[in-house]
Amino acid sequence: MSVVAGDLLDLARELTASAAFLPEIPRREAILRAAVGRAYYAAFWAARRHAQHRGFDLADRPAQYSSHEMVWDWWFVVREPRSDVRVRGNELKRSRIVADYSAGATVTPTMAEATVRLASETIG
Repeated sequence: MSVVAGDLLDLARELTASAAFLPEIPRREAILRAAVGRAYYAAFWAARRHAQHRGFDLADRPAQYSSHEMVWDWWFVVREPRSDVRVRGNELKRSRIVADYSAGATVTPTMAEATVRLASETIG
């Protein structure tokens, strides 16, 4: 099965909405963190798929670059009409890093909602 960006974005929306019904407990924040991650990956996979359709090949990437850096930078290098995708992608990536790796940070419903909205705008 291939990854479908729309399905990931729908899941991020569902997770964000379901967290609103939970009391302030660690499970709520875990769900919000998962929503941020799914929103990021929805945008990433959509951007990657578009780049690949335009000839971008991750197999050609230098070892020092992650596939994520390469995908977001592709949007800048090729000067796509929607080059704001790179800026949005990097903003989404920062949110995902906070959600995935910053145990001391609090991921709020507002942050999750903003991340889902930004991913939706990025996918367009």
